[in-house]
Amino acid sequence: MTRARRKLDTCTNMSKLQVAIFPKLDIIIYHQGDKYTEYGAKAEDIADGTIAVSVGAAPDVNTAGTYDVNYTATDSSGNSAVSQRKVTVRDTTPPVITLIGDENVTVLQYVKGGYVDAGVTLSDNFDTLSKINLTTENPVKTDINKSNSYTVRYTAKDKAGNTSSATRKVNVDPDNIPPVITLNGSSIVITKGQPYKELNATATDNAKGIGPIAKSGSVDTNTIGQYEILYSVKDRAKNESNVTRVVMVIEAGIKKTGFTKSYNENGAEDPNVKDDGHYKSGKDSNYTRDDINDTVTDHFTGLMWQDDDLTGKEWKGIKLTDINRQNASDYCQDLNLSGHTDWRLPTAKELSYIADRTKTSPALDTRYFQHSSSAKHWASGTLDGVYYRTVELNHGVTDANDKDDQNSVKCVRVGQ
Repeated sequence: MTRARRKLDTCTNMSKLQVAIFPKLDIIIYHQGDKYTEYGAKAEDIADGTIAVSVGAAPDVNTAGTYDVNYTATDSSGNSAVSQRKVTVRDTTPPVITLIGDENVTVLQYVKGGYVDAGVTLSDNFDTLSKINLTTENPVKTDINKSNSYTVRYTAKDKAGNTSSATRKVNVDPDNIPPVITLNGSSIVITKGQPYKELNATATDNAKGIGPIAKSGSVDTNTIGQYEILYSVKDRAKNESNVTRVVMVIEAGIKKTGFTKSYNENGAEDPNVKDDGHYKSGKDSNYTRDDINDTVTDHFTGLMWQDDDLTGKEWKGIKLTDINRQNASDYCQDLNLSGHTDWRLPTAKELSYIADRTKTSPALDTRYFQHSSSAKHWASGTLDGVYYRTVELNHGVTDANDKDDQNSVKCVRVGQ
């Protein structure tokens, strides 16, 4: 776009040679890069009449500034005359600001590290990024005990002084997410009279400012039964989490292993080896079965076992005979059987308690455990922090598997 202001611009000499600019105007180009139109000039001489006019260099429309365009005419006598037109090139296009990320953003109170803005990208029709000045007004505060809305404003200014702005709305919402408590270990089984060792717990939170873990509850190791240790923690927004550890105190003593023979290191039967096959020590199991609810109660340990038929049965679309470690644990916690909801994944030791090694396929007393398979069953606890305990009930052997392996599940609870 051009704009002109009226001006008479001629030049004369002694021979009455005149060079006149048409139109008699200066020109302003408001946008760099716009096309420059040359309007030319006309020269008249008393003696020679109309004379040709040569036009000088055109302005650089890609560079802001003021340029003089020269018009020169020379008559037959060698007399010359020059006239000028001023052309001004201006950059009036502001930089372009583009938000990185969303125009509307939501963060939570007390978020770790505070609000971190995603920023913007800049572009300009002529200036390089190093010549654009960007300022950011970021008033967002997350360490306040209330929700609020803020506007982050970005302003860019190019070398010609053209400015542009953009904004981002940031909503700070209340933190309603409670901390996560993780038990060190899981349920604990100890025999009567043995000391209870507290394993404690750890807590994490999505925001900063988590408080200490409070612990309540006690264990009487001289009394058989189930005990609960409650762990509680609050974050800075006063969201609270609670996790309970089950501690079971069972009858002191050893259940019979079921071994009736002893074997030496070469695998040959050897009556001189003094192990369980020799002593046949321990106590016999004392089971009762509830056929209505498909549960088996071991009165020696005080444990109640799930014993319904899992063949073809699914939980949340997952086959219970082909289930990974985490899903097996979640299934037991979700189980509601025989009017009880405190089911859990058994320890490897507990599964070994019900194994009868005088039998195979399964290694169980099938007079009571009527719906149990010989497959590997998940147990709580890990072997080395990587592999998870399993007990194969074909022979009653303890093993370990990757957490994503597919095994069977049998849940247990304390209570008769």
